[in-house]
Amino acid sequence: MKWNSDITEIAERLPPDPVIVMHSLYAEPVGLGEMLARENETFAGASLYTMMPMGPAPYASVDHLELNTFLPGAGLRDVVNSGEARLHSRPMSTLASYFDENGIEPNVLLLQLSQPDDIGDMSLGITVDYMPTVLAKSPLVIAEINPAMPFTFGDTIIRKDQIDFAFPASAPPIAMPASRADDIDKAVARNVLRLLRNGATLQYGIGAIPEAVIDQLGGFRDIGLQTGFITDGALAMMDANVITNARKPVDTGKTVTTAAGGSHAFYNALHRDERFLFKATDHTHSRSVLSQFDNYCAINSALQVDLAGNINAERIGGRIISSPGGLPDFAQAGAASKGGASIIALRSTSRSGDHSTIVTAFDADTPVTAQPELMTHVVTENGIAEITGTSISERAKALRAIAHPDFRSQL
Repeated sequence: MKWNSDITEIAERLPPDPVIVMHSLYAEPVGLGEMLARENETFAGASLYTMMPMGPAPYASVDHLELNTFLPGAGLRDVVNSGEARLHSRPMSTLASYFDENGIEPNVLLLQLSQPDDIGDMSLGITVDYMPTVLAKSPLVIAEINPAMPFTFGDTIIRKDQIDFAFPASAPPIAMPASRADDIDKAVARNVLRLLRNGATLQYGIGAIPEAVIDQLGGFRDIGLQTGFITDGALAMMDANVITNARKPVDTGKTVTTAAGGSHAFYNALHRDERFLFKATDHTHSRSVLSQFDNYCAINSALQVDLAGNINAERIGGRIISSPGGLPDFAQAGAASKGGASIIALRSTSRSGDHSTIVTAFDADTPVTAQPELMTHVVTENGIAEITGTSISERAKALRAIAHPDFRSQL
């Protein structure tokens, strides 16, 4: 590992038109992102692959990079919708195989890592996703070393001799703002809790409602987590001995995730906490792994549900908001699990109250993120609609009943 502040040596190691992969979500190396945007001659013609950057993403507004993403996040929605960036819309379980399937050879990997331990090992910290797959292809590895990045366990360990160039990070990892759950979100969450049981293993998505579910788990025992993302609430429930992971048949006793986002206090608490395993997406989202769980409950949110029970978590009003992410993977696991559930939890209207989230049918350009066969329940603040084993007409009746009263006559 060579400490470096001079772009010249890096430029000498780059092939023409390199393929660059960047660490994802809240682990994105902000300084290296700024370097990509600033050094237009060095990185001209490069193809950059990102996923859900949670920072400012300065590289999104430059002309010398071809930008690709698997999940846009707020930072890339504008450029994805304008066509300036390409969205590769795939379930998370397939990301590890994406580069091989498409004949793409990553040349450069940009990471944000913890400080080395006594033997020189570093950690991917709060995001693993498909980084181990890319690292196995022996790209040029450029890393920001951050004393505020927690050293986590699982598929996270990076040896010192795997790093080609290192830079000191200029700021702590990006923090996730606290949940903005309001009374409606909390009411939705309470209805979700009616479907859970002691000893269940949960997956929860990103958003106010799934986080509100985790925050209200206090009355349960021996809950497990096998999920794609964790927040402050998971740690709080582990410390309260609600989440124990004791009944999990896989990764028993461990909270398993591929990423985390939350407060800096949360990141500090994750440091060397062996109760957590951060695994690659080909484990966390693997159908062969998840099929081993009974009482597996997948809790996700969505943008819309139609009266046939189809789920849209990707596009609204013609605008791309997201991609399938982990929803299809986890929904299938929950629906197939003995004693489990696959739950879509959403408000009955948009936050403004202007639009119903339950609609008669999707617009022609609206993707179906998950079909009704992958759902057991749809939940709003108005109640629970049973999806499993229902006819189309029965589904429509149940979904109308949990729609907002102001919109039921239109459905």
